[in-house]
Amino acid sequence: MLMIVGRLLGWILIVLALAVLAWDAWLLVGDRMFASETAGAFWFRMSPEGPNTWQAIIQRYVSPSLWDNVVVPVLLWPAPLGLLLLSGVLGFFGAILAVLFRRRRRRRLMS
Repeated sequence: MLMIVGRLLGWILIVLALAVLAWDAWLLVGDRMFASETAGAFWFRMSPEGPNTWQAIIQRYVSPSLWDNVVVPVLLWPAPLGLLLLSGVLGFFGAILAVLFRRRRRRRLMS
């Protein structure tokens, strides 16, 4: 079940990243200038309480330096790039789980 959730999350994030990239391309064609929003701005627009909640959780329960040195730089990337990175990581772990927990065939010793 966990492998299905990981792969599904990975695919959802890939589709979301492509949608954001298409939106940026649409704005580029319409306005003749590229104005991609950052991953943090996109996240805040989708869920205004999300970034603050996750910042508090990561800084309090995991590590303040993880938020400052890893998460913040990724949130400053263009939104499609940040979402593609996240979907790649989730897809990678989903693939590992799929390989580890696949159904194995029984081998017959004698016919």
